[in-house]
Amino acid sequence: MSQAGLVLEVQKPSKWLHDESGLVRIGLGGISGTIEAGETPVAALSREALQEIGCPVHIANASHTIEVDPDGIAGERDWPGEPRPIMIWESGDPGRFKGRKVAVYFGQILGVPRPVDLPAVITMSFEAMLTLGSTTASIEDLIGAGALLKEREPIPRKAKVMPVGTILVLCGLRTNYPHLVEKIAAEAADLQSIGAE
Repeated sequence: MSQAGLVLEVQKPSKWLHDESGLVRIGLGGISGTIEAGETPVAALSREALQEIGCPVHIANASHTIEVDPDGIAGERDWPGEPRPIMIWESGDPGRFKGRKVAVYFGQILGVPRPVDLPAVITMSFEAMLTLGSTTASIEDLIGAGALLKEREPIPRKAKVMPVGTILVLCGLRTNYPHLVEKIAAEAADLQSIGAE
């Protein structure tokens, strides 16, 4: 997170979907990556943030952890140690390492995010991010609604956006578990207010 909101990565062009009419769909997801041998999840996230957005990140300790199984069933769970992730989800998609769990952390970006090995990054509010699963917004629509786009490569303004990974999971929770999303949103707001002091 930055003081302005969530920093989302724009998927690389090789992952963009093109239909026969010429419409382009671009995935928006959280800063993420693979944990390398001997690395902790927090060290991996710190490394990925530097590689993807060029900034270090301070990982926050969540007050609770929500676990989401491959079928989308969610609930709160205990978490030993710190920092505590805000969410853990398990992919049921064979194309996304079926059975692997993803730990999701909130944090504060220490600097100005910019795309380093990504085509672009978008900064938007948590509330706006949650609408991605229920709308067919374009890059142009997001910018018009106040999102900030920083590009390393040109991004087609008419391209439609689609949530991927953690963002897709959060959008699904909004429909089936609004009370859990409210807890996550409150934590995001608290983290932003701390960063703004």
